[in-house]
Amino acid sequence: MASTDKTVLWVDEAVRIDAGDSYDNETTDNQADRTDSDADLGYRYYFDGSWTSWMADYTWDVSFSSPGMKEIKVVARDE
Repeated sequence: MASTDKTVLWVDEAVRIDAGDSYDNETTDNQADRTDSDADLGYRYYFDGSWTSWMADYTWDVSFSSPGMKEIKVVARDE
């Protein structure tokens, strides 16, 4: 599911990307990944022109050092 939320930030202001509502029919039993406070899915975040490596964090803090329109993407996967 894609989201097109737009937020205005100041340069160097941190924002938290939260993908904790992601779920999988088998891995998280149709419940949000955050339900048990333990990430069961893997996540990658795209911001500032590159992807992070896969990680088990459903939240990620980012900031941008230059003004302008920015794109943030999140991909989740199960085991």
